[in-house]
Amino acid sequence: MAASGRPGFVVCVLAYGDHPDLAGRCLGGLAGGLGLWVTEVRVGLNAVGAATRARLAAFAAAAPVPVVAYEEERGANVLKYPLMRRMFYDPARPLSAPVMWFDDDSFVTGGRGFWEAAWRAFASGGCPVMGSLYVPARAWTPTERAALATRPWYGGVALDPPPRFATGGWWVADPGFLAAWDYPFRELRHNGGDVLLGELVRQQGRCLKHFRDGVAVNADRHGRESRAPRRGVTTPGPYERPPPYDYAHHDFRVTVRVLNGPAAAGTDAKGGAT
Repeated sequence: MAASGRPGFVVCVLAYGDHPDLAGRCLGGLAGGLGLWVTEVRVGLNAVGAATRARLAAFAAAAPVPVVAYEEERGANVLKYPLMRRMFYDPARPLSAPVMWFDDDSFVTGGRGFWEAAWRAFASGGCPVMGSLYVPARAWTPTERAALATRPWYGGVALDPPPRFATGGWWVADPGFLAAWDYPFRELRHNGGDVLLGELVRQQGRCLKHFRDGVAVNADRHGRESRAPRRGVTTPGPYERPPPYDYAHHDFRVTVRVLNGPAAAGTDAKGGAT
């Protein structure tokens, strides 16, 4: 439980590649909320190096809340959204509190005060998703429009103008809303999921809460938001395609490890595709 008996956040961090400086910066920013506003930390590991593993181990050893690692069994990069699904829909650990997502190049700058401010903003907004809001630079393509009209969450709302969305490097969401629509959608691989989440919210007649105080999103080494260099595989648009769908990118096994506390011993588990 968080301060004043309220449930806190389950924080999920995705670390990619041999960038221990980014992972360390992101994990270090969580310290002010651990045990007060953060009840659990889940870390996805996509092709990380030894130095990143060392940073994570040190963080977990000092953390007063469970820290759980999710990784493809051979340490490969399985892209952002397939691994996110494993972190959100772990049958052994159902999400029971709002989920706060971090790409590893996003981090808290507001110290301890950030956590209460973020909780109050999310809890009082009545919106299932909160983050730093933007509008896409382009409209949906004809291919994307045709695909969107087939989706079970499409509510008939006009697809113009493009939807507002919470940029994917950091956001907060109601896990019940995500689960109701099986988000992140299985079609997603590495990019475009943030815009589609914005469209999902719009199609369901819900709202997005704008909040960016005390957090730097996709920041470079100087902490400048949206200045972090692109890394790794970027899947090409269109972000959404009509059926038939190819779900081969989910054909991998993940190892789940609780890194600290009494549950850490003997917790390695493997899960198949979701």
